[in-house]
Amino acid sequence: MAQLGDRVVDVQRALDFAQDKVKFSAAMGDDLKLDFTRVNAYGHSFGASTCISAAMKDNRINGLVIAMDPCLYILSDEETYTLRKLNYSKKTLIILAEDYYESHYPSFENDYRINIFRENVEPGSVISYRFMGSNHGSFSEMALIAEGQFRMFNVLRNNPDTKLFLELNISMIQTLIRNPTISSEKELLDTLIKQNPKYTSEILRVVRPLNH
Repeated sequence: MAQLGDRVVDVQRALDFAQDKVKFSAAMGDDLKLDFTRVNAYGHSFGASTCISAAMKDNRINGLVIAMDPCLYILSDEETYTLRKLNYSKKTLIILAEDYYESHYPSFENDYRINIFRENVEPGSVISYRFMGSNHGSFSEMALIAEGQFRMFNVLRNNPDTKLFLELNISMIQTLIRNPTISSEKELLDTLIKQNPKYTSEILRVVRPLNH
């Protein structure tokens, strides 16, 4: 898909700019210092797919890839099936809504492509969950702003767990950044519960690992 390729190029150009000390300092000032030893990528929906595709193509993304309900149907068959050949081993956290794509866009076969992605990467590199009761907008800044009060093409709906989903997302991301050797869904959940006992009942209620 041409739009995905354009987005990946935009990510690479942003990295080029950030690594150009002269241009970056001229635009941002001298006080802001960047650490390129660990570059993470975060995206939602099309942005999540952009992060995964950019990480496949650019080794400057060398940290954690966070993909919130990614639309992997936009990856070409060649990209989807040659991940092992590409030796994709970037630590990747995938959080899926309960049934957004399957309910609204079954022809996209998004879950099928996500399974292909998970099966063809280096073992332990991808950790993935489904949040029960969530929808596509639950992982977007839209949910934080609207607090689930608006209906936008079934992307948002009133959901008392909206803030919980966001809190769990942040906690999972922080835990993986601090513990990059975590390599399974169970290990991440056990670590998260140990660090945040208050979330135990909520995790057991809404989080479902996508076990291999």
